[in-house]
Amino acid sequence: MTSVAVLIPAWNEQKTIGRVVKEAVGLHTRVYVVDDGSEDATSEIAAQNGASVISCSEHVGFGRALTVGIRELMRRGYDVVGTMDADGAHDPADLVGLFRHQAITKAGLVLGSRFCDPDKLHLVPSAKRAANAFAVAAFNLISSSSLSDVATGMRVLSREALEQCPEDPSFQWAFELIANCKLSGVSIAEHPIRVRYDSSELLCTTQHEMVEFLRFCIGAAQGRTEAACIRLEEYIRAGAAVAAVAGGRTFIMHFLSEHTSYLVQEQDPWFGLDGVQVPIVRLDW
Repeated sequence: MTSVAVLIPAWNEQKTIGRVVKEAVGLHTRVYVVDDGSEDATSEIAAQNGASVISCSEHVGFGRALTVGIRELMRRGYDVVGTMDADGAHDPADLVGLFRHQAITKAGLVLGSRFCDPDKLHLVPSAKRAANAFAVAAFNLISSSSLSDVATGMRVLSREALEQCPEDPSFQWAFELIANCKLSGVSIAEHPIRVRYDSSELLCTTQHEMVEFLRFCIGAAQGRTEAACIRLEEYIRAGAAVAAVAGGRTFIMHFLSEHTSYLVQEQDPWFGLDGVQVPIVRLDW
């Protein structure tokens, strides 16, 4: 019989972790929270609401916290693990569909996609949609993939995918997991999920996250595309406005210095590039 668990990495999420865990426990599946060295009551609230807590002695980063949790669950004999975010963006009920899809298709990795169902696109704020569209276009270009969501935090991993977990502690973890699975021949599938975002927070992409993604691209790309990724990273590190062309689509990246973040917008093809007043980096060749 397949042994299934839910894993939630969390760092200073006392505001939302209780409700997230309570909803996940309602799926009648064992729920584990990896407390990534939180300085608040995340661990205590998670335990009070029914989660088993795996504690990191210090803040090790999102990716490493996930790997710590996954290795512990593998040690405990779990065959299939579903992951989700602790900030309330995910509805744990969607994991049911992902677990079912994995059981039916036998895919090694099932990604919860925010973008494969057109009827759910309106749930994602436009700034998030554009930033993720750029990540998808660049990732697919570099890896010869055709995925719709490469930065999702909701996924289901079988034993063969669990064995491909990267060591990277950063934002790159999600991309490296997919790349590792692809290189190792682990089958990858997608299944639609819903998302909910707190609009009281600025829903942009931090400069650090942009740099981390481009570092992944530089490591995975070759030739002219690698050189273009290096050039784009230099602009992002400098906090400069820049346009990037990937997958035949153009993305304008505006730096918000007061938030150390980027607002990404996709250029409508009708306007073209003639009026773009920022440097243009072409990842397509």
